[in-house]
Amino acid sequence: MNLSDFGTHRVARLVGVVVSSVLLFALAGCGQSSSTSDAKSSDTSSSTTTDGSGSDSADSPDPSGSSDSSNSDSKDSGDASSSEAQDSSSANAASKICTTANLRVKITAGQGGGAGSTYPYLVFTNAGSSSCVTQGYPGVSLQSNGKQIGAAAQRDKSVKSTAITLKPGASAHAVLRITQAGAFDKSVCSPKQADSLLIYPPDQLTSIRVKTSDYTGCASAQTKILQVRALEAGKA
Repeated sequence: MNLSDFGTHRVARLVGVVVSSVLLFALAGCGQSSSTSDAKSSDTSSSTTTDGSGSDSADSPDPSGSSDSSNSDSKDSGDASSSEAQDSSSANAASKICTTANLRVKITAGQGGGAGSTYPYLVFTNAGSSSCVTQGYPGVSLQSNGKQIGAAAQRDKSVKSTAITLKPGASAHAVLRITQAGAFDKSVCSPKQADSLLIYPPDQLTSIRVKTSDYTGCASAQTKILQVRALEAGKA
């Protein structure tokens, strides 16, 4: 091989090395670009997933909205309860029960007496400034020196119990039957003079004492001499 050929061959080898290096560099560049592209693609996908989750959370019901709705319902319920309470208050005002405090009681001759019994009337008058309602049976017993004589009055159900509205100054009455103590054997009755009647208006726990010496009771609780009917409208 002459010198000229050797130089040409060397140049060719150098060119080949250069070309190979260029190709390898190009291939390496392509690989890096692909990896970068894949990485970007992966980042984009991950970002999309995160944004999607955020979007789902945003679509969830707003707790503050639920709270407002609950408060609104509570307010409506409160308004309804307030309205019902006012209606109930109005109804109670329209049907106020007659209490011992606004009633006055007196004893009248009533039906007089006969056949061993007397039938006085217990007259209840509304002494208040507004109407009230009363109904039922008064409680009655004979008293002596603040102590009860014998048994309290039993209920005579010959008169139906009805609600009676008493305007200021209006009255209702109950018929009281008192069997005369003299109609019984003394050993059975143990008679005792009364000095008053203790009277409880219907549905009341406070009594009214009416002084009277017209009646004699039986100290024996087994001898029941008192009977009372339900209230009726009017004085008699």
